[in-house]
Amino acid sequence: MKNKIYILSDKDLKSFDAIAHSKKIYSTLKKTNRDYADFGKFIHDYSIHINQKLLKTNDLPSLFEDIIFESIISRLDYLNNYKKLSLKIYLESQKNNNFFLILTKSLNSYFSHYSNNFINKGIMMSLYALSFNIWIEDNKDLDKTMAFLGNSLDYVKKIKSLSFK
Repeated sequence: MKNKIYILSDKDLKSFDAIAHSKKIYSTLKKTNRDYADFGKFIHDYSIHINQKLLKTNDLPSLFEDIIFESIISRLDYLNNYKKLSLKIYLESQKNNNFFLILTKSLNSYFSHYSNNFINKGIMMSLYALSFNIWIEDNKDLDKTMAFLGNSLDYVKKIKSLSFK
């Protein structure tokens, strides 16, 4: 993974998304960058691309629950642009531990931007994983995902208020 990072463009990602579930995806990735013969290298660069696009803004809400909601929904909303490709990566990471570790490291980096507290990051990453599974079946408006996340955050608030009494 120490190789040079290939800067993915939106055009690249749109074309990969269009063929994400076909057998041509691997040969197309390799033609784009020979390092992508290793799908893990592509996942790494894709994750960096997403994090860089999303972490450019520093206007964070003040409440922790709002930070969680905003960080998760903005990420899933951006992934909507490349939903087929994101699902391909997710499915492949279920079969390959290395791919799963690459995604986990990327998510840790992403959520570290919002909190360095280990417990808070654990909450964020857990809620992201659960929300991602709702997002898979959701439409572009993210109505189901936002409702699920909102309800989940209500439970988090209740648990946090009980744990400090």
